[in-house]
Amino acid sequence: MFIAQPHQRILAFCLTSSILAIFSTFHVSSFPSRKPLISFIISPLTTTTDTPSKGEVMALELRRLRRSLTQIWTRIGNSTIAPPAFGQLSEDVLLNIFVLLDSPRNFSLTCRAFRALSREPRFKAHWLINRYGRRLAVYYAIMHSPETCTNTLLNLLIHLKAIIPRYLAQSIIQSYVGPNIEQTKTTEVTAFDIVVARVPFSGYTFVVNHSWQQYGDIWQESGATDFNLFIKYSGYRSRAHRNVARLRSLITTYGFAPVPFPRGPVMRDMIILAGEFPDIIREFLVVFHLDRSVRIRVWESVFVLLIDWVLHPQQLYHIIQNRTVLAEAITLVLGPPVVEYDDKEIFKTTFMEVFSGYPHTLQTAVILSVLATVHGFKLSFGLEQAVQEMVKGAERSKRSTLAPAMKQFLQHHSVTPVNKRSSLLKSITKRHPPP
Repeated sequence: MFIAQPHQRILAFCLTSSILAIFSTFHVSSFPSRKPLISFIISPLTTTTDTPSKGEVMALELRRLRRSLTQIWTRIGNSTIAPPAFGQLSEDVLLNIFVLLDSPRNFSLTCRAFRALSREPRFKAHWLINRYGRRLAVYYAIMHSPETCTNTLLNLLIHLKAIIPRYLAQSIIQSYVGPNIEQTKTTEVTAFDIVVARVPFSGYTFVVNHSWQQYGDIWQESGATDFNLFIKYSGYRSRAHRNVARLRSLITTYGFAPVPFPRGPVMRDMIILAGEFPDIIREFLVVFHLDRSVRIRVWESVFVLLIDWVLHPQQLYHIIQNRTVLAEAITLVLGPPVVEYDDKEIFKTTFMEVFSGYPHTLQTAVILSVLATVHGFKLSFGLEQAVQEMVKGAERSKRSTLAPAMKQFLQHHSVTPVNKRSSLLKSITKRHPPP
């Protein structure tokens, strides 16, 4: 939006005053008709005699004055004199500001110039790298703005050292069917399928060509994806397939990151891996914090794993049977407090769904043990407040069987000394001692 400078405002005022003075000099009756004077300014000048009347001459002069005024305002609008101070910053400085923003949207709404900059592929590429890191920048570019993922943007990301993980390339090739996804997709359509269908063809071909140059044949072992291989080499489902060297190679050589997240109980393996090889899981921890859909899977797996630890600890993988290791693994996966979304709402919804889904009602001690363990984690919300809200919701629904256990938890943890909290945990672990 243009803002006129003081000297420009004075000039405009003088011109406007001149027009008003002319209007005050002549009376409407001096014109050849009773039409308003403005009609002479807007409509073409027509004459019926060789000698124009006084009113016609005046109308002609007003039209000339109007044209002059328009030209002056045009020059003022195109003037580069004394622009706003922020607009004097160089593009590189603005880029450094842009990459630090939580969201580019407010930046783009500041003015037209900033809006144009926010649409530049160069600005988008730098922001994605700074926001999500080299391993996840391409994935989140596709998830948040698939239409902009042309070969230009992807090429800029690669020049900024972004990685297109082999697993991401496999997933894109499996999902991409173009814009007519509803007519061509034969299997159940996922959220990832929908966004990939909106990726321009130039972006799709860039991913295919770059992956071929980087990895060669991206399909290994009878068409298994890298996520399948990751779970296989971790060895938590079959010790015979355990191969830590190949597990690390998937990350270092092929840039593995566990997105898009497949169906199935794979998050449980991730938590166990965090307890045994925390250095491996740290390579892509940000996925568990930024991605809301993955976060739901994280909480589901945390609750199920804690229930199994209380009920059948001897059936768990040996390293996770240790309560300290289990707590450290879950804490690592949960990560720092989440600000991208309402983690408390995800916690509450997932908790009620998991604990209500068991065929037989869990004992109160089991629910208390799970809540007491979660209480030791650093969360972005108050656990006591979340439990209070769940109690109110449970009493209004058919899940009232969970309310007594949650009320008992609140009796020990709502504004109580620390020693009462520890005594509750001790009483629970006595009834269900860990190995």
